[in-house]
Amino acid sequence: MPDARMMSGIPMPMADVPDGTVSVRVVRGEISNILPGQQVELLVDGKSRTAKTDDGGRAQFAGIGAGSDIKAVVAVDGERIESQAFTMPEKGGVRLLLAASGGASSLPQPPAVAGTVTFGGETRVVVEFDDDSLNVFYLIDVVNNGTAPVNPPAPIVFDLPADAIGPTLLEGSSPQAQVKGTRVSIAAPFNPGRTSVQIAYQLGPAAGGQRTLVQRFPAVLDMVSVAVQQAGEVRLTSPAIVQQRQISADGRTYLLGSGPSLPAGRPLALDLAGLPHHETWPRNVALGLAVVVLCAGLWAALGPSGDGAEARRRELEQRRERLFADLLRLEHSKRAGFVGADEYAGLRAELMATLERIYGELDTAVPGAPSVMAAAAAAAPGSEHGHA
Repeated sequence: MPDARMMSGIPMPMADVPDGTVSVRVVRGEISNILPGQQVELLVDGKSRTAKTDDGGRAQFAGIGAGSDIKAVVAVDGERIESQAFTMPEKGGVRLLLAASGGASSLPQPPAVAGTVTFGGETRVVVEFDDDSLNVFYLIDVVNNGTAPVNPPAPIVFDLPADAIGPTLLEGSSPQAQVKGTRVSIAAPFNPGRTSVQIAYQLGPAAGGQRTLVQRFPAVLDMVSVAVQQAGEVRLTSPAIVQQRQISADGRTYLLGSGPSLPAGRPLALDLAGLPHHETWPRNVALGLAVVVLCAGLWAALGPSGDGAEARRRELEQRRERLFADLLRLEHSKRAGFVGADEYAGLRAELMATLERIYGELDTAVPGAPSVMAAAAAAAPGSEHGHA
């Protein structure tokens, strides 16, 4: 986890923050170690405004005129932390991080004791859509309501759905959390207060626009809270949800379902219907035709030859399959938002260039054999020979 003090006090203009708004987050040492209830002072053209940080460690100031001179200040356990001076932009708002270093964090921590933790009321399951795929987020607050670090009687470990694609931890998660494959573990002990863990993964297209998501959590859910992006005729039902309402966030509309506490280990089952989806048979037919033509081209290009040529062909085919797997992983990462557009374009171009070289060598393995790339292109939808 990077030292938050390296980023402390640096203004970051953000388009997703409302116009004329400054959001100040106060932490100690690490980004995940938030400090609620801290009074933050904002100097606007020399005039002081104050606000206290909320449960997420943020103090928000709205209605600031464009062009105003701004500076944020907070005192944590006698340590004064100031931001750089900056000018309020005309569009969007500004995020600031103010990070303390000393104070209570430098005192010896009491030894860990046996105790329990819960997944607090801020814990949420969020479902969003990316074309046919579902992006799922678990925003977990592990809460220790005691005054000393605790070791729960059982490890905080749980498994994501078996078909989860690309599970990963998001920025801001505690370093105590790890994701290996589809297994999530959060190491003890847990300090008093909250330990933040944010997990993201993707699920493939929903057959017929329906999907059931089942998740067991290893600690008590203080409250069930599920937000599903509203798109078309999306419907959410669950035995754990007793009321629903619509909310707006980040320019999107969500269906928010909530319910009472859920015991540890009891499945949270979410039935989603009316999900965005497209029929897959036209794509499957097109892919089937492409595979047939591709195989025919390979058969013609890679006819019987000497032992050396055969060994080289097998080596090229193995490299080709590995590159296809890399392409698939790259596509999944892009859909899940784990790879930026520029990085995706560069990586994909490199993979395609390597594939073209391999196909070129495969195509010329037998002089006069038809081009494999040309055969594949002929079968692609929209080509002159691929309209069928």
